[in-house]
Amino acid sequence: MQNAPNASAAKARSAELVDAAREASNLTNKLLSFERASGTDLLNSGTRLDLKALIAQVRETFSQQNTDRGVIVTMRLPDTPVMIRGDAVMLQEAVLNLMSNAVIHGGPELSEIAVTLTKARGTAILTVQDDGMGIAPDKHVEAISRFSQAGGGPGSGLGLPIALRVMENHGGGLEILDNSQGACIRITLPLDERPTH
Repeated sequence: MQNAPNASAAKARSAELVDAAREASNLTNKLLSFERASGTDLLNSGTRLDLKALIAQVRETFSQQNTDRGVIVTMRLPDTPVMIRGDAVMLQEAVLNLMSNAVIHGGPELSEIAVTLTKARGTAILTVQDDGMGIAPDKHVEAISRFSQAGGGPGSGLGLPIALRVMENHGGGLEILDNSQGACIRITLPLDERPTH
């Protein structure tokens, strides 16, 4: 900026500096989230919460952050609560990462994200599927590796690794499923079926 030949050039360089600072801030926050999600047994130390309600909150946050993208979010949720035990903030961030990844890496043809929550054999199963570019089967391991991106492009490369680590710390898991169109991510979490007193 100091060496800009005129006010117009200085303004352009100033905007670039702001963008770079914002990207650095976002990366720092992602790194902090990655470390915060490490080594905590949230299955036992977390609080009892309704995953169904948490996902509905994430949808609201996602919609507010992506008002200009025109992406439709459809949700298929059970009629009854889906009780789990864990950290609400970390789980919200993990699910939001899955939806945001669809927007970041889905390409210009992305138009819909489908979120499905079911219960089976003591497990909550959440699937986030989009109609974008998808992830090639030979890129699945790379996609969940820290700082890696299966298709390159924008983003920190931490969205899926953070989500994976959060799920593992809750006694669950994350899997990228083969899909004919778009990406399909499935996460699993143990249900909290202990009686409340």
